[in-house]
Amino acid sequence: MIKKIETEKADKHEGFIALFRKIIKHKIFFNEKHLRIFIWLLCSVAWKEHWAIKYEKRFLIQKGEIYIRWEDLSEELGYSKSTLRRYIGDMAGEMYDHIITKRNEGVCICIKVNNYGKWQ
Repeated sequence: MIKKIETEKADKHEGFIALFRKIIKHKIFFNEKHLRIFIWLLCSVAWKEHWAIKYEKRFLIQKGEIYIRWEDLSEELGYSKSTLRRYIGDMAGEMYDHIITKRNEGVCICIKVNNYGKWQ
């Protein structure tokens, strides 16, 4: 069952996440920049399915997903958009066993942490 549409900005970084211990054996653990982005994603993605209005568009956000513009991601993480595109591309590719997926949603991108339940 899907709950109400979220329109107010809540502090998405309240609460806690559990981190799967095997992350220390994953390739991403050995690159601090990629690991930083991955942990930020774990803290920022939806922990449950819900409807939300983002960038004046309505989205059904699935567990483990975030809808965000490159500009906002750049501001959040302090990396340039081009650097983030490269790092996110690395993480979505074979280099890191497709740990995430990304897709263009027109006004923003959707980044999904694959196997979210495993990592968190």
